[in-house]
Amino acid sequence: MKDKVAIITGGGGGLGFAIAKNFTDHGAHVLLCNRKEESLAAAKDKLAGQTGRVETLCVDLCAEDAAQEVVDTAKNTFGRLDIVVNCAANFIWKPFLDLSKEQWESTLAINLSAPFFMTQAAAKFLVEQAQGGSIINISTIHGVVGDGGVVPHCASKFGLMGLTKASSEALRKHQIRENAVSPGAMEPDSADAPAAGINEKITQFDVAQTVHFLASDASQNISGTTIEAFGKTRPVIAPM
Repeated sequence: MKDKVAIITGGGGGLGFAIAKNFTDHGAHVLLCNRKEESLAAAKDKLAGQTGRVETLCVDLCAEDAAQEVVDTAKNTFGRLDIVVNCAANFIWKPFLDLSKEQWESTLAINLSAPFFMTQAAAKFLVEQAQGGSIINISTIHGVVGDGGVVPHCASKFGLMGLTKASSEALRKHQIRENAVSPGAMEPDSADAPAAGINEKITQFDVAQTVHFLASDASQNISGTTIEAFGKTRPVIAPM
């Protein structure tokens, strides 16, 4: 991971911050993207002193040409790109019959459309760079199991799984790997705390370790797969 360059969307806090902390601790340089300037500044301050360099970009990932702006910023700041982590997401817990059109569309925009355009823009530069690369999409257990209380979230994350599989095939010939990580319920503010085991709720630290593996050369022969990191969160799948 040393001196690799990564874009991390949703990098101002939560899991995105934990991933950034892991990467920079191992010598990678990161561009954190978020639409909240304050959270980006706080994340950069917390990561001061890490081995890798940290830069930030305040951007609305749903805006037109946002993905290209992010990729251009990474290119102009670091001179290269190796890794993209699509971590930014929207989660609305609301009864199905009460959902509005805006809530549906905004969830799909950030959870599915933004990763598509970010992957496409990054892949174009990675093809030009001709050194391969790794793209990691952050899904959830709701990309596997339907839940009536989070229908837009489920729909977008099921779609993200399909995007991962399909675009990984499109990019395979360019030595660009694309995979996903699907966490269960996570402990908040747990970037430094590994879980006690598989029967406990997972932590952001645990998921960041898994993302690290997929971003690094250790997974150079893996593409188009999803690693399910559910911990004690049990998937409930109705029998056929």
